[in-house]
Amino acid sequence: MLLPLLVLLGAWTGSQLSVPFSRMHRTVALAERLVLDDGPKDPGSVDATVAFRGTGRPVEDVYKEALAIRGRFAFGSSVFGGFIGLVVGMKLIGAALRRRRKEFEIVRSACLACGRCFLYCPKEHVRRKETGAEVPPEAVSGQM
Repeated sequence: MLLPLLVLLGAWTGSQLSVPFSRMHRTVALAERLVLDDGPKDPGSVDATVAFRGTGRPVEDVYKEALAIRGRFAFGSSVFGGFIGLVVGMKLIGAALRRRRKEFEIVRSACLACGRCFLYCPKEHVRRKETGAEVPPEAVSGQM
């Protein structure tokens, strides 16, 4: 029940971050800078706006292109945010599930081959029962 909420929250957060993310694109950054600059003689002009105005290309073309790029960023960041919400939700679900081991597994990287776990091994319990050997009570109760 929480998973869809996390996906929606992630998508919404991604959509809110689309504008700052889109500013990293050079065309959008140029369009925003062109809005701030008053003209080619503005002393605050940066090299990119001066170079653009030198091309003679209409400013409206850059604005249209920047608007299209922002739309793609809005969609992409919403999808990315939803994906992040899905991953976080799945990790939370995975952490909440309790897994039970049905068989004893030796962790080879942690095993020192000291034999202290020998009495607790389920295969050893089966072997001892088959041979008629007694299984020590501390091995069955889980205390050593």
